[in-house]
Amino acid sequence: MVLPQFRHTTFPIKLIREYAAAGYRDGVQVELLDCNKPLVPFFEKMGYFSYRGWGFHKEFGTVRPMFFAVDVLDYLEEIGSFLKSAADGVISNGQYDGYDLVARLAEEPWTPAVRDSSAKLRNRKLLCA
Repeated sequence: MVLPQFRHTTFPIKLIREYAAAGYRDGVQVELLDCNKPLVPFFEKMGYFSYRGWGFHKEFGTVRPMFFAVDVLDYLEEIGSFLKSAADGVISNGQYDGYDLVARLAEEPWTPAVRDSSAKLRNRKLLCA
């Protein structure tokens, strides 16, 4: 969470980028989060994928569970994610089978969120059908 006075500034981007860079260096392979509806597009622009429909969090209300596979570097470059540069020189594309993770999560039964996420990679020919 970011304090209101720092929202709509560059601070959240810098904070997330540094957090990601540290995760890349420390060997983090997947990150999970619960996202409020207004922030889903923000996290999708960074490269996060939905893996379930909406859920309920006892502190934050209705949330969308999302994940970030750190090694889908071609995808991050395609979408212009600032997290791609944080990975440069630290990990390689597909190093942890992140594309396979997206494919496995997209297996039926699909939720609309998972179907949309896997379609993003399929449309870019980064994930086999």
